[in-house]
Amino acid sequence: MARYSLEPVTRAQAVAAKEKTSRWYKYPYVVVFAGGFAVMLGVYNIDLDPANTEAWVITAAGLLAAVAGAWWIWAVAQRTGYRITRPHSEFGWLLVGPAAVAAVSLVGWGLVELIKALGFEGSKAGIAVIVAAIGTGVFVLKQYARWSTLFLGNADGLTFARDKDFAGGWNAVGKVIIARANEPGMVEIGVVPVPGVPVNPMPVRSDAVLGDLPARVSVPASKFDLDRLKWALNQSGCSDIPLLERKPSGDRLLGMSNRWHEPVAP
Repeated sequence: MARYSLEPVTRAQAVAAKEKTSRWYKYPYVVVFAGGFAVMLGVYNIDLDPANTEAWVITAAGLLAAVAGAWWIWAVAQRTGYRITRPHSEFGWLLVGPAAVAAVSLVGWGLVELIKALGFEGSKAGIAVIVAAIGTGVFVLKQYARWSTLFLGNADGLTFARDKDFAGGWNAVGKVIIARANEPGMVEIGVVPVPGVPVNPMPVRSDAVLGDLPARVSVPASKFDLDRLKWALNQSGCSDIPLLERKPSGDRLLGMSNRWHEPVAP
């Protein structure tokens, strides 16, 4: 695919491309929270009159908008880098959208009731409710995106397991090694940091093939794409980051970042 071209790129080109794609993030968030606002409005009117057909239609339309917006967020996320997520997590966005809307509605309703109880009125109170409710929805969406991400490679660097285990800029990456995991249907991706870069070693599983590397992650083989990983390494702008494959016979060089078209010795 064009967006995963293996042609060499400079650091400036990689950063500019990521920033251009990231601008699209605001649009699906607007759709999600427009849906959330519609749901809040619909639920409020349903509470006043359960027979209000228009209120039910508005609520249903808001939920559909939230689902569409959440799916759109997932689609944009795939374009900003090579992201490998947990199995079937893309379908989770169909639930996260309504969950975010539910959180927005619940927080909004709770704050409205609190404001009424305290006797506060006016536009400032209304703005506070909207900001707090939308902030809750953003938190839900971002937490799910963070939880579902196992590996991310883009112009910023490589991130493993929700930022918890290793998040290093490209200056910290010395080598990248891949291997077929002992667990069926899984692939391991690991990083050898540049000497001197501090890394908190991850716990080692007894069956880990790349257990000697301080930073590694196991991802579904069905979501692993070698060309996309090469594309991710190109986003460093460097031409000296080796990609290796670990075999029982040893580590085999697959190529160097931004130099994939050069022949590799067998």
